[in-house]
Order: sequence, then structure tokens, then C-alpha cells
Amino acid sequence: MLNNLIFTAKEVKGNEALAAKNSDCELFTLMQRAGEAVFNAWKNFNAKHTLVVVGHGNNAGDVYITASLIKQAGERVTLCAVNPEKALTGDAAKAFKLWRDEGGEVNAYTSELLNRSDLIIDAMLGTGVTSSVRNNFIKIINEINASNKPVLSIDVPSGISADTGQPLGIAIQASKQ
Repeated sequence: MLNNLIFTAKEVKGNEALAAKNSDCELFTLMQRAGEAVFNAWKNFNAKHTLVVVGHGNNAGDVYITASLIKQAGERVTLCAVNPEKALTGDAAKAFKLWRDEGGEVNAYTSELLNRSDLIIDAMLGTGVTSSVRNNFIKIINEINASNKPVLSIDVPSGISADTGQPLGIAIQASKQ
């Protein structure tokens, strides 16, 4: 049962299937709803060119849905994967396929792509991260933080422990909205 008001990251993951069952839907439908919720939050920023920076967990699936919705809204969206060669699995792979089927591209992250954007959606690390942020993420997090551009993070800012709220070495400084 979902009677708690506060859940650990592990409890949330464990309860996703129950939440889907209680909502009479599949887990992928929950991912789509999460992507739509991020899209609705994105609208508050009035961005003209959004840079989406994605990792390879379920956050990736959520944000592939969001990126598709931004593209369908006629706005510019550039999607960068921290590890573009790493294959996604499960529902995240399904969302990735939908993005690609709509003509979406996946780029490797570059500083130049960051400089061209006016909003960043952070989907690099989510609630599953429990150890210090690894080197391949540190450079990107530092550059995003130094850009002073607004950042919309999915679930929690990358590098923040979902259980403690503390940074795991370094973390994205997400915008308040």
C-alpha cells in the first residue's frame, strides 16, 4: 500500500508497479505522464532553444517523452546523451525509439550546444544515484552550473541524493519554478 507520505528512492522504485496497477495502466504510461508533467513545467520558462542532457536510467525515458512534446510544440530542442553509445533498456528504450521515430537526434554533449541554448533540462542522474558523481558527469555539471542558464531537473537535480537531499560530491543547481 502507498500509505506513507515520505518514501526512500528504493521504496519509490519498488512501488512503481503498484502505482501503475492502482492507476490501471502500464509502467510506460506512468513514464509518459512524467514526461508530460516535465513538458508542462517547461512551458513556464518560455524557452526558444532547450538543451536536454540525458543519462541512461528511467529519467532518460521521461525526458525523451518531454523532448518529443517540445519538438511537437514547434520549439527547438537539442538532446545530448552523456554516454550516447550506451543502450537503454525497458521503457526508457521504448521512449528513445519514439524520439528517434519522430526524427529526433541524439548528440554527444558539447559546450557549444550548451552555449546555444536558453534552458537546460537535466535528466542525467535521478533517484537511483547513491555514490559520488563520476567524472564524465562532473565536467557537464560544472559547465551547466557556470552557464547561469535556467535548469529544469527531472525528479531531483543530478548529483543530489534522493534520500538525504545532500550533494554526492557535486550537483546541478536547478532553477526555482
